[in-house]
Amino acid sequence: MDRATSLADSRSGQLTITVTFAGTRATIALIGELDIAVVAEVGEVVRLVVAREGLTDLHLDATRVTFIDSTGLATLVRARQTAADYLLVFTLATTHSGPVVRVVGLCGLGQWLAECCS
Repeated sequence: MDRATSLADSRSGQLTITVTFAGTRATIALIGELDIAVVAEVGEVVRLVVAREGLTDLHLDATRVTFIDSTGLATLVRARQTAADYLLVFTLATTHSGPVVRVVGLCGLGQWLAECCS
């Protein structure tokens, strides 16, 4: 593991971000609550990761996200766009019935989720 970062906020609980690199693939794992209190930090991690030379794939693991609000959803959409800006293949891992899938469905982004889920 090249980098691991833990972000905490007393109001929203805790989000842990872990970044790993394997060959040309970077994986950003999010554990905890993805909300307005932490989205700026998540966005910064995404920007730093995609700028790394030699990457072809960005995988965002949201299987252990326990809560997500609209700003968290917007952060996932921006992560996909940022990956595309760097010509990276973007994949998103979620659970089939977790909070990410529920919020995506409520917002009418089911097709988007289907296109980038691995």
